Amino acid sequence: SPSRGLGDVYKRQGLDCLGIDNSKEMVKYAKKNKINVELMDMENLDFKNNTFDAIWCVSSLLHLPKKNIPEIINSFYELLSNKGTLYVSLKEGNKEEFDTKSRFFSYFEKNDFLDLFSKFEVLWILEKEIDGFNNIGVLLRKL
Repeated sequence: SPSRGLGDVYKRQGLDCLGIDNSKEMVKYAKKNKINVELMDMENLDFKNNTFDAIWCVSSLLHLPKKNIPEIINSFYELLSNKGTLYVSLKEGNKEEFDTKSRFFSYFEKNDFLDLFSKFEVLWILEKEIDGFNNIGVLLRKL
């Protein structure tokens, strides 16, 4: 869900931010709260190459099938400017499943997840347990 608090932090830092969401309801909510967001599917990003200095993708990729994720990461690479940064997070594991709320999740083993970022330099890795799952966050720089 869009985070007004995070958007405010970025804005205070002088950053020009744009969010995307493929839920009309979430876009409506975000715009109501003065968050710059567009209705768009992460699998069909409609931006020119080298558009962004940074991409923040938290708890988003994990809702897509594993087979689709390498192509999305390649899209992120193309959208980032030279030396652009990417932050991605997901849950560690080795399965794909629907939870009790019918939400789809993909889980990756840490090394398999890191292997997806061969075009990037890994700046740091954060591992933290949340709700009984080991969450992996990775900050990367475009090579």
